[in-house]
Amino acid sequence: GGLRDPVGPPACGKRFPDQLSGGGRQRNALARALAPQPKLLLLDEPFSSLDPRLRVELRDETRAVLKRHGTSAIFVTHDTGDALAIADRIVILKHGHIQQTGPPEEIYGSPVIAYVASFFRACNFIPPGHLPGNYHIGPDATDGIWVRPERLSLGDDEQSGPKGVVRSVSFRGTYFEVVLECHCEVRGPFKVTVHHAGPLVQEGEARTIVSR
Repeated sequence: GGLRDPVGPPACGKRFPDQLSGGGRQRNALARALAPQPKLLLLDEPFSSLDPRLRVELRDETRAVLKRHGTSAIFVTHDTGDALAIADRIVILKHGHIQQTGPPEEIYGSPVIAYVASFFRACNFIPPGHLPGNYHIGPDATDGIWVRPERLSLGDDEQSGPKGVVRSVSFRGTYFEVVLECHCEVRGPFKVTVHHAGPLVQEGEARTIVSR
């Protein structure tokens, strides 16, 4: 009989490690690591050498296996997609110091500083008095708030809300990435990036920024 890999098809016991594919080696490594039934597992950049398709497949399998075994894991990665997809809780480090910790949704949607905001793709910092629609500034965000581009869209210039002039428009497949220049009396000009799914807009247009 042979050892059955917990995250894939039966492992081939007669094959040497260098004869396995990258995914096969990772699956077998995970099987060996789980064999002693550890309470805590350290995974250090386990998918860094895999192609994108296999990376996503193995990442999802690994998370499912860890959940099934009830094994806690510390997952070290520089890939933000891996972190958001596999973690129950994320810790952002910079030079060995914790910058923010919390569930993936909180880390991504409510970053507390610029470093955390920029860690997960583009993010806008919008000063007080320029927040669109139903955004509310709490007592801990009196200097402004970080807002992801996908949480913003464009309205007509006649709508109420912060105004901006379109400076660039880039087609991204399912949306247009629109960069607007806005003006703040206290801080001067600032730029806002919006993921706009509506009709094409032109550079130089004045538009209102609205929340989704």
